Amino acid sequence: MFKSLIKEKGEISMHGAITLSTDPQLINRLVLLSICTKNEIIIKPNLTNSLLNPLNELIRFIGGSYSAKKELIYQVKDINTILIPHTIIPDFNLRFMAMMAILGRKNEAGMEIANLDDYDKKLFEIYYKNLKLFPFSTKISKNYFIIKNNPPLHDQLVIDGSKLSYIEVYGFTLFALGTNKPLTIINPVIDEYTFYILNQLKESSIVNFVEKEITINSGLPTLTFNDLPGSTIELLSLLILTVYWKGDLSIINIKQTQIIGLLNIINRIGIPYKIEGETLRIWCDPNTKFKPINFEEKGFPGLIGSWIEIISLLSTQVSGEINIKFKNPNLFGEYFRAKSYGLNIIPNNDQSFLYPKTFKLIGPSKVNFENSDLNLSRSKILPLILSLIVIEPIELKGFELISDVLPDLIPKLIKLGLSLKVVEY
Repeated sequence: MFKSLIKEKGEISMHGAITLSTDPQLINRLVLLSICTKNEIIIKPNLTNSLLNPLNELIRFIGGSYSAKKELIYQVKDINTILIPHTIIPDFNLRFMAMMAILGRKNEAGMEIANLDDYDKKLFEIYYKNLKLFPFSTKISKNYFIIKNNPPLHDQLVIDGSKLSYIEVYGFTLFALGTNKPLTIINPVIDEYTFYILNQLKESSIVNFVEKEITINSGLPTLTFNDLPGSTIELLSLLILTVYWKGDLSIINIKQTQIIGLLNIINRIGIPYKIEGETLRIWCDPNTKFKPINFEEKGFPGLIGSWIEIISLLSTQVSGEINIKFKNPNLFGEYFRAKSYGLNIIPNNDQSFLYPKTFKLIGPSKVNFENSDLNLSRSKILPLILSLIVIEPIELKGFELISDVLPDLIPKLIKLGLSLKVVEY
């Protein structure tokens, strides 16, 4: 089923209160834990979302089981197959993390690498290069990348995480949990999902987790996850819309540990806010002046790379230059082609626009966005937000590609008075 998001002409009144929904991508990360253990992983309440369908299918494909009633229960007592087809897990990063989890349990795993697009080919090159830093044996056979932990890595392996992406760091975390042997990652770059999961595992002494070091101590017992945090992507989207439309919005279901890095950004730019308990209030008016600042990618709770496409939209409201520096080579230009949307983006030092480490955003800039198709864009979040911050009527085709990532955002914006509708065809 295909979907289009239709927005009629007009401004948004971003005044009121919104409760954040749980991020289905966090659920995906929790489901991956079930591959690392024979024990059950339980998620409460049942937050079934079609974004979970590929992993649900993979769990059954490799020999596990899951049920979805009042709660989600996953269990993989044994793994019957070690190869992950593209048809089951189309998302390359998710396929990589699942492969690392299987590698931990079985000492051998593989994933299909046929028909990768240019972006995923570049990711594979980076991940493959980093895996070669460790004594794994690897080969490519019949369109599959196969990796073996044979002989098994020695106990108490120490990994320098400074050269790894947050996807790779979580992959190695899954690998260690599957081996049930100690592993330490120093200077790791992590995202908000790994941050939450590590803190939960820390409570059970499964891991030790401090700012610059992760130590996995043991495998996983039966675990139950509940009281999940609200979606950071939804929070960032609401922040941008509130700033752009000079609104006054209270955002509920905030965990303060979740927004340490975000509050740092809000403070430095000069966005007025107040936080009480689990509610963050943000307000702006036409006289609010925003300050240009510099960003440097760091592990969560700092600024992580996946936030850049959303944070970059603040440059439309800032008078001056915003410099952004990535810790690792980045796919910024290929990822969301923001120049075509009117953002003034300049890579520094004559770098390739596709893979810059540093670049600058010069504002203020006028957003230039017309009817679009998400099937033609690597990024899905940025075009969605752009469609909501232009006054002109917009039809955003391919909305089914993002509707499960932010399942409740559009209904919430409709309640605030925005004239939106989703058409299925």
